[in-house]
Amino acid sequence: MTPKKKPKKATSKKKESHFLQRFILTLIVLGVVGAAAFAGYNLYLNLPGADLEEFIPAKETVVYVEFSDLNLPTQVQSLIQPADFEAFLNQLTGLPVSEAVTHFGKGAVSFVLMETDDGGGEWVVLVEARNKTAALDYFESLLLEGESFKKTTDEYPIYDFPQGEPFSFKWLDGYVAMAKNPLVLEQFIPSDASLAHDEAFLKSVNQLPRRGWILAYSDLKKLGSVDMGTYENIIQPLTATSRSLTLSLRKEESGVHFNTFLTVKKDLVSLKPDDPEELFEGDLADYLSADTVGLYLGGQNLENEWQNTLQTISNLNPAYGIIMEGLLRAQTDRVFGEGVDLRNDLYPLFANEYAFTFAEGENTGGRQISLLLAHDDRVFAEAKLEKMAEGFKSIAAHFTPKIHTVTLPDGTESRELIPDDSSVETLQETVGDQGVTCTQVGSKASFCYTITNELVIMTSGMEAMKKHLNPETETRLSEDSRFDQVFSQLSGRNDEVSFVRFENVAGFFESYEWMQPVANLLEPFDSAGWVKHYFDDGASAEGYVLFK
Repeated sequence: MTPKKKPKKATSKKKESHFLQRFILTLIVLGVVGAAAFAGYNLYLNLPGADLEEFIPAKETVVYVEFSDLNLPTQVQSLIQPADFEAFLNQLTGLPVSEAVTHFGKGAVSFVLMETDDGGGEWVVLVEARNKTAALDYFESLLLEGESFKKTTDEYPIYDFPQGEPFSFKWLDGYVAMAKNPLVLEQFIPSDASLAHDEAFLKSVNQLPRRGWILAYSDLKKLGSVDMGTYENIIQPLTATSRSLTLSLRKEESGVHFNTFLTVKKDLVSLKPDDPEELFEGDLADYLSADTVGLYLGGQNLENEWQNTLQTISNLNPAYGIIMEGLLRAQTDRVFGEGVDLRNDLYPLFANEYAFTFAEGENTGGRQISLLLAHDDRVFAEAKLEKMAEGFKSIAAHFTPKIHTVTLPDGTESRELIPDDSSVETLQETVGDQGVTCTQVGSKASFCYTITNELVIMTSGMEAMKKHLNPETETRLSEDSRFDQVFSQLSGRNDEVSFVRFENVAGFFESYEWMQPVANLLEPFDSAGWVKHYFDDGASAEGYVLFK
């Protein structure tokens, strides 16, 4: 019997199959590794790296402004065109800000004003980049044909254009820093002397929300040493008492929320409420017309605020408070006569809640001014107000002065303006069941006052007085939706509030040609309100601006 032959092994086919499998597996592995490497590389390029403030030198920084983006609120774009805003930034810094943001920007842009040795200032712009390649592609497009960058050899090299572009730039772990002076860029390196480690900077910015649209910080002492032109008159007095000023803005659909913080010498500020836990209710808003009020300033105790102000001024120099109160006392004597004492007659009237308003009107040149003072003793308030009644006539007489001729001992005549009492008329009127006294000065002006069981009310005319005494005929400010919307955005009201309805103050600005630009700026805004908070080493304001 012939044995069967064993079949031949398909060696070549198996080897071929194994090789193909290994080849495909190798391609897959290489593909995965390549994809991971590519993803890692792009992740590395797009990571912001170190905190930007780690690179900014604190010693030379005068102003630092951080934008999360350069997109203006839609409502504001009717006033400031985005193209005009970008052109302003380009012109201010002398750098291609808008072009850089368009070509490689990721969103955030920061501006740093650096103090230079010659007393001037140099702007540095830091643009958050999508990646380094996109940034380099943009800058390379600015090179002239045949050119290449001049580049330093340190860890964070500075790139210079050989010619044609008057600025330099460097890469800062996710940001591109641009400046006209390359020497300024040399200072932008990670350091313990950066803003991220500066006590004054951290003290200021930690008082404010950081995740917003704009964060702005200014070292006021350095700002006072930089040539600021006409703004020096404003800045110089601040430098004697304050170290820094910080601002934070947050964009919202209905408006802009803002916070500020001013650092001052420790224990300089004495403006603190008696009870920090007690919120200011603003009860006098029930007596104000929502439709006409343009400006409302309210508080718990004006006497206390004034005394705190005097104490704060005295902390600068003990003589300052004495001089200021002496000036006020002299004016009290001049207006009301020596029979009215500042501390015993005037101050007690301001010891409770107050409300000062500036409102629209028809019969007083378009303006109504009112002061409402709460009291808890009508007899006492009437006694104090009666002592001032003659002083009201004296105030009114100053509105219509007359020429008084005096013959001097040598026979020459001298003319001077003196108040004309003959043009002043005192009128009595009843509003509802409330008696009102008005001091009328011809047809030019009037001053009215009355006392109710709760209030002392003083106004610039009868029209305003009727609005306060007939609350049922007017929509109260305390019930106004705008007023509620603005203050519902704020953290709390301690002892003072401010509210402005822009529509009702626009007429005031429009009546003066030189203030017309202010009226134009107010166009997109409906109203705004703000409160103040005090600390032993600073003061802050928190507010909300409501769009139309």
